[in-house]
Amino acid sequence: MNIRQFLNRMQNLSFYKIIKYLKVQEINQLLYESNGSLHVCNEQNIWQDNDYNIKLYSNSNQSGIVSVDERITLYRSVYILRQKEKIVHESWVYFDPVLPAQFEFDKNIPLIGDCKTIPEYRGKGIYPLVLWYIANDLQKKNISTKAYVLVSPDNKALIRGIEKANFHFMGHLTAKRIFGLYTNKLKTMKRPK
Repeated sequence: MNIRQFLNRMQNLSFYKIIKYLKVQEINQLLYESNGSLHVCNEQNIWQDNDYNIKLYSNSNQSGIVSVDERITLYRSVYILRQKEKIVHESWVYFDPVLPAQFEFDKNIPLIGDCKTIPEYRGKGIYPLVLWYIANDLQKKNISTKAYVLVSPDNKALIRGIEKANFHFMGHLTAKRIFGLYTNKLKTMKRPK
């Protein structure tokens, strides 16, 4: 990529980001929190049995994958799960979570988000295993004793995975966001059906 292409790309990203902030966005998320204690996962053997390897990449330890490393910042890191050399899952960790803080939840608890498993590996219990691993790894490294996860109330498969990873429901968060500001905020402790 030459300098002109890079500058064009950056201008386009900035333009779309500006447009995104001008639109009113409906926020409708469920907040889950890890339980704050190291716990044993019933499916630990899946790591060895399937040649899985999970690694944290951050500002000081880049992955070597341009599309991943471009997203890493001081406040955003990524865990990548590989089977042999194939990337099968990524989960991002945000150390400056905005949404939970807007609803008076602890702003110092990292948020796990933007998780994706490639299609042929879905339904194999990878997502809850990675969530479990990240929550325990953050605690072992004395980064945080807890972690948050946000999920759409409509995403039943992810909710099952989050609960399987031993995260518990903290609240249903709804709001409108415009110009980066949150209005009509409502936090309920009742889970939607």
